[in-house]
Amino acid sequence: MGLARPLVSPKNFSKIGHNPNPNQVDYRSTKEQRIEEALDFRITIIAALVLVALAAGFWWRARTGRAKLVRSGEIVDLGKLKATRAGQPVTSFGKKATLLQFSTEVCSICVQTAKYFKELESKNPDLTHIEVDLTDRMDLAAHFNVMQTPTTLVLDRTGKVQARIGGAPKLNVIQQELAKLEIK
Repeated sequence: MGLARPLVSPKNFSKIGHNPNPNQVDYRSTKEQRIEEALDFRITIIAALVLVALAAGFWWRARTGRAKLVRSGEIVDLGKLKATRAGQPVTSFGKKATLLQFSTEVCSICVQTAKYFKELESKNPDLTHIEVDLTDRMDLAAHFNVMQTPTTLVLDRTGKVQARIGGAPKLNVIQQELAKLEIK
């Protein structure tokens, strides 16, 4: 006298274990159940990691190229920068503003950024662009807390840092920051 077992037909065999009917018996082995649970867990973990990576990517992209107001009041020392232009040391800031760009040798965006800044400089005599290569200048990278290149500091006529832009600067952001310093 045993308990009656439900019939398993080819039609409902694939649904065993997935049917919410509590009267249906699951004929899968415990090992098979554990394997399926492990796969479900792995898929959940992978999906969560993909979502975290996407969120981090969107957050990073939203931050890159935006200006941050700098309240430190630091005045950049041109002697410390040791920046040169045409082989000569840079000794003065722009009449109204200076774009101080930190770059590295392997930064492809830095080349495009420098080209754009030089174009702006050629159109406006009150603006100066200074590019400093940080490849061998870890002291400057640490001092200015440069974590990515290009990093651009917008300076006023006295060399006081007004804004900081990490990554490739957005054109409208540069224009807004320069407008604050009366440069069109």
